[in-house]
Amino acid sequence: MGKDGSIEEEYWSAPEADSLVGHCRFIKDGKTSFYELLSIVNLPKSGGIVLQMKHCDGAFVAWDDKDEAGNCKLTKLSPGEAFFDNNNPHHRVTVSYKCKAANSLSVVVKDTQGGKTSTFPFEYKRHL
Repeated sequence: MGKDGSIEEEYWSAPEADSLVGHCRFIKDGKTSFYELLSIVNLPKSGGIVLQMKHCDGAFVAWDDKDEAGNCKLTKLSPGEAFFDNNNPHHRVTVSYKCKAANSLSVVVKDTQGGKTSTFPFEYKRHL
């Protein structure tokens, strides 16, 4: 649960073939504010492993392409950590995943537009 009482859920599939897929749901004041669809996939023609993200509002209407930041390439990988960066100077997004324990995942999303950076930290616990 977020500091503001919001609920963030994130689910990932097991890796299969060349990808993982995931989805997120963000809930605030008893209503879904938006959804996020994700994939981590190997795209050799696009520079290797990328994190792809698409967003929909609470009514499941896709955001305009101008609101999306584009694919984030894997720039750092070490045991328990992955770092992705889209390197877009007009709308830069970085996403870091860190496994701190067997059943916990820390995610930090940084979104920079117009010289302003917003940081969104998430702490997830595995539920079996």
